[in-house]
Amino acid sequence: MFITNVTDFLFMIVVSCNSGKSKRSDVSNDKDEDDEGSVDGGGMFNDPNFKKALKTASQGGIIVGVSKPFKHGDEVKYVVVFENEEKGPRMYFLKGPHYCELLAMRTEDRKTPFAPTNPFTFEETVQGINLRDSPSSTTSRYQRVGTNNKTVEVTIFTVTLPYSERSNIGSVLELIMNDYFKYLFARKRNVNTAGELALNYAKQLLPENAKPGSGLYGHLVQRYGDGNSDTAAKHMTAEINKYWNRDITYVYDCHLDKYMVNYDIKKWVQYNLGATSWDDLDDRCKKACFKSYPKRDIPEWDGIVQESYLSYK
Repeated sequence: MFITNVTDFLFMIVVSCNSGKSKRSDVSNDKDEDDEGSVDGGGMFNDPNFKKALKTASQGGIIVGVSKPFKHGDEVKYVVVFENEEKGPRMYFLKGPHYCELLAMRTEDRKTPFAPTNPFTFEETVQGINLRDSPSSTTSRYQRVGTNNKTVEVTIFTVTLPYSERSNIGSVLELIMNDYFKYLFARKRNVNTAGELALNYAKQLLPENAKPGSGLYGHLVQRYGDGNSDTAAKHMTAEINKYWNRDITYVYDCHLDKYMVNYDIKKWVQYNLGATSWDDLDDRCKKACFKSYPKRDIPEWDGIVQESYLSYK
């Protein structure tokens, strides 16, 4: 039979990533007392493993935030965020375009005559954003760290499902993590290792007249290989494999302003929901964007501008 919906697709799929397969824990700790029921992965808010999931996160697992659902016509969209780990490893050298390129190749590899296309999309949406200064803050500035006041980048992507298949979001996310991210970055390979691919991508970013040791590539070769690119790739591979072999905790029902500044929220609803003003969104979508809505007014649409990435005092 041909695959025509997410349910059939999930039934047919055999997850090929045996190494580093995620142990799924579902948590919802971002709900408001006055929130209405949300579209979720099937009762995870009453998950009896709630405390166990929190313990997993505290022990160094990967924490993935999942937004409230955004209904758009016959589809539903979720923003997925790899949360920042202040004390844990940070894959800062794995950039959005690099993810997109590898994930697109993985999608092509997984196609069969019975499933020529995926009934969900996400691969081309992977990107980096700078974190908000604090969750749902009124200031809407970038979080700054260190003596140089650098921004903190996290990776996000958007999952789009048919609205009728919205209850499968939990299973779809598990599939994405196991058969895409973990397949590409947790498995050990003899050729085209994760570190080699990441280092090659950084090298491609260099301008033609780049000085030796400059750019992200020069930084990575020096930090991970003491000037030797082969050694750097080897050490980067070990770090990437270790990172992606950890357990994953999913934190559901998050508001966008937990992570995004107002400008990034505005750009997301423009691109994904076709909005040209806040009036184009219903109250449910506005609430999914801003945790304080409707108790606090939404920022004026035309007054939202992008903050400079440059450090400030």
